[in-house]
Amino acid sequence: MALKTILKEIDPTAFDQALSPGKPKNKELQVERDPEERKQLDDKWARLTAEVKRKNPTFQEPDSISPSL
Repeated sequence: MALKTILKEIDPTAFDQALSPGKPKNKELQVERDPEERKQLDDKWARLTAEVKRKNPTFQEPDSISPSL
């Protein structure tokens, strides 16, 4: 069960596609997320960050990591 949760957190889109019946969609490299999906994930992280800051007022978000391509 823990592994299932971890895999879903890593890439929710791929996880859901792997569990859905029918022809799988091949996405070898997903460079950019769908804007609506990206907004949902950003909102989720904003809620989580707000909850952490509420519980720990000294919390500071880590610097964003930009991929070096």
